[in-house]
Amino acid sequence: MILRMTAMLLAVTALASTAFAASAPPTPSVAPASPNAAQLAQAHKADAQRAIEAGNAAYVATWRRGDAHAFAQLYTPNAASIADDGTITRGRTAIEAARAASFARARFISGTISTEDLVVEDDVAYEMGSYSFTLQPAGKSATTYSGRYLTIWQQQPGGSWLIKTDSGLTDRTCKKNA
Repeated sequence: MILRMTAMLLAVTALASTAFAASAPPTPSVAPASPNAAQLAQAHKADAQRAIEAGNAAYVATWRRGDAHAFAQLYTPNAASIADDGTITRGRTAIEAARAASFARARFISGTISTEDLVVEDDVAYEMGSYSFTLQPAGKSATTYSGRYLTIWQQQPGGSWLIKTDSGLTDRTCKKNA
């Protein structure tokens, strides 16, 4: 008899817990927290930084190859390139022609671009840093040019980043902070 009562008690308990579970409100699923504005801005800056690092690598690689057309493709169609003497070259086509002439005058030996600061605001990035390029004019010794630069990058509708404006100042035209 005790065995029968125990079995009956277990059956009632199981039935009651099933009925209670069915009548209880569903447990809300916890959605993952959506990123806040600061996290989104940080992710956007990281994406921009990766694209700009790739752009800088392409800048050096196209110069090394002497490929003025590929070099100019790093710029927006209406870009401006400002030389350390203040000369402004406007437009991708003019930048390509200027680089072709420059590449013909001197062979690229080596170069580095070092980003020191990057500020990203929506689809515009302001990159500041230093550079060092060693060039060898035909029939002359190689010369190393180093200095500081400011490049303004613009994100394109497809997500890529191109140079909108760049300006470099060689060490002979600027002094670094001590």
